[in-house]
Amino acid sequence: MPWLILYACIAGAGNGVTTILRGTAIAEVFGRERYAAYQRAQDEKFQHAHRLAMENGRTVADAAKAYALQREAELEIAALREAPARPENLPEALETVRRQTEKAIREVLGENGSDRFVQRFPLLPKEPKQ
Repeated sequence: MPWLILYACIAGAGNGVTTILRGTAIAEVFGRERYAAYQRAQDEKFQHAHRLAMENGRTVADAAKAYALQREAELEIAALREAPARPENLPEALETVRRQTEKAIREVLGENGSDRFVQRFPLLPKEPKQ
């Protein structure tokens, strides 16, 4: 049945595609995993990770892993910053998350790819030079 809906959308084209294939309808047609991959592919960070992975002889799975590592670190940093009981050593905790994430991304994308990725999408703002 889902493929029939997809076929009807493609055959009908026009506004039917965007109307029928929205949100959960897309997820139902393609499945949750493929829909999650579709959503990820729309993200500029994933697109950049994918481009770097391809340039450095890595795989799409490597790009997805680097993207996931970055997203997890962003969530962890936000949680640390917003925690009601912030750690006394918040700057050190944030720096540890950044270092660990960059190391993990380096293992996935290689040195060149990792450097370019974290340069474009830094986890923490650069310290002003004094």
